[in-house]
Amino acid sequence: MNAKVTERAIPTAIFEADENIMKKFVRKWTGENGMTDFDLRSLLDWEYYKERLAGTILKIVTIPAALQQCLNPVPKIPYPDWLTKRIKTQQDRFK
Repeated sequence: MNAKVTERAIPTAIFEADENIMKKFVRKWTGENGMTDFDLRSLLDWEYYKERLAGTILKIVTIPAALQQCLNPVPKIPYPDWLTKRIKTQQDRFK
């Protein structure tokens, strides 16, 4: 589904409703009439949440570490280009 995140939101309370009602509305909201897997984990947009988590880790951990001239504590989350350039500029000044 290529809809905006806000248009893809499904109220979590629906998963506490009667099973038939839940299935009806989840099918309607996802636009998948033939849906058979209603497990919440299969409905989540994992890439969206990974991206959000990476952005948060970047802001809280990685950027401050880089600005203190420490190695990247979370190498799976690469520095953004602007930060790489800034670090390089700082290193060049101290040579």
